[in-house]
Amino acid sequence: MIELKEYNGNKLASSKQIYEYLAISRVFSDWIKLSINNAMLIIEKDFYTYKYKSTGGRPFTDYLLTERAAIRIVLQSRMPKSIELETIIVDAFKKRQNLEYITPKEAALAYEYVNFFKYIDNQKQAFNMHKDSFVINSPISKYVFADFAKYRANIVGWDKTKVDAAIQDYLTTHAGHNFTRLMKLSMSDKISIIDVNEAIRISVLDLLFSKGTEPELANKFANMVKNVSKEMEILALRKNETNLFQQKEIINLKSIQ
Repeated sequence: MIELKEYNGNKLASSKQIYEYLAISRVFSDWIKLSINNAMLIIEKDFYTYKYKSTGGRPFTDYLLTERAAIRIVLQSRMPKSIELETIIVDAFKKRQNLEYITPKEAALAYEYVNFFKYIDNQKQAFNMHKDSFVINSPISKYVFADFAKYRANIVGWDKTKVDAAIQDYLTTHAGHNFTRLMKLSMSDKISIIDVNEAIRISVLDLLFSKGTEPELANKFANMVKNVSKEMEILALRKNETNLFQQKEIINLKSIQ
C-alpha cells in the first residue's frame, strides 16, 4: 500500500514504494533516475531526494514525488499494476487534501489555534488581517469595507443581522445579561458569547482566507479546529495577557503557513 510521507510540511509519494508495488525488475536507483528523466521531472518542484539514516551500510536515497510526478512515473512504467496503482495514488492524495490523513504537526497546530482563538482580542486580530488583505487586493472604492462585510458574511455564514438575532434568542434562555450592553459589543464578542467554538471556527477562516488558502481546505480545517475546541470544552476569554496565574499565549499569525 502507498503511504504518503511527510517532507518539509508536504505529503509526498515514495518512489521506492511505487517501485516495489509495480514489481520492477531493474535496480531501483537506475529505474528511478531513468523514470525521472523520461517524465521530465524537476527537482525541488516535482520530486525531492531524501536520504535515510545509515543502518550500517550505504545510506539509502528515496525520491519523494508530488501527485502529478507519481502518476507520470506510474503510467509510463506500463506495468500490469500501473492503472491500479494510479487509482491508489489519486485516492491517497485526495484523502490527504480532504484532511482525512492528519499529521501530528496538523493536530498540534489545531490545538494551538484553539488555545489562541479562545481570546476574543486574538479573534479580532485575525478579523483585521482578513480585512486588510481584502482591501489591499481589491480595486480602489469608497465601498470597499461594505464589500468586505458582504464577502466575509458569505464565507463565514454570519452577518450583523444574523448575529444580533442570535444574541436576542440567546438572552431569552440565559438570564443575567444586560441586553443594551450586549447589543453594543462587536460581532466577535457576541459570537463568542453565543458559541465560542463557532467564534474560533470563524477566526480560523479569517486567518486562512487572509493568506489565500483554498476555500474547501480552509473550511475543512476550520471545522476540525471547531471540533477540537468542543472536545476541549474551551471557555472564551476577553484578553490574552500575562498575569500571576497565566502566562500569555503567543503565536505569530503572520508566520503560519
